[in-house]
Amino acid sequence: MIRLPKPDLDYVRAFFAIEINPELRAGLGETQNLLRLSQVREKSKLSLPPTENLHLTLHFLGDIPVSSLVEIDETVALVTQDFAPFDMTLRGAGAFPNLARPKVLWVGVEHCEALHRLHGALATALNAVNIPFDAKPFRPHLTLARVKFSEGDTLALAMKPLLSREFGVTPVSRLVLFRSELTSGGALYTTLAEWPLRPQTEAR
Repeated sequence: MIRLPKPDLDYVRAFFAIEINPELRAGLGETQNLLRLSQVREKSKLSLPPTENLHLTLHFLGDIPVSSLVEIDETVALVTQDFAPFDMTLRGAGAFPNLARPKVLWVGVEHCEALHRLHGALATALNAVNIPFDAKPFRPHLTLARVKFSEGDTLALAMKPLLSREFGVTPVSRLVLFRSELTSGGALYTTLAEWPLRPQTEAR
């Protein structure tokens, strides 16, 4: 069910995401702390999201009309009823565009067929009802930090132990639509809607 924002709003900035379980988020928070230590040498400056904000984005919608939320709710419910819960493994790390010129530091996701099918089915459903979204290629990841500046190989060295690490497994049992509010203290996320993935015995 959609949790409608304040009635005086015409648009909301929104995205679809998969949440990470609390234990895994805590472990990723420790990884963020290690990256913070790389700043002690004063050769880099990072913006690290709060641990509770860590998530995997499936589709970024941008600013959408509040009036479209009910249709989105109905559309996505038809998608998720065909998916059973699944597990997702976080493995490896890297940077966009690369470790030599890092702008975003991320943790990767081991290939997961169910995740890619869910991403594709959601895209097809959104296109069918003319809901616009960012259609760039899907590279599943969780953003650990954004790089404001970095000198030399400071961050490459800090990331080296993480490149092939397995961070853990998280169960995926629902899809969430978040509202993102950009504030002076960083992004504030609130849940607009969530849809459970049906158990295998109920999935078509």
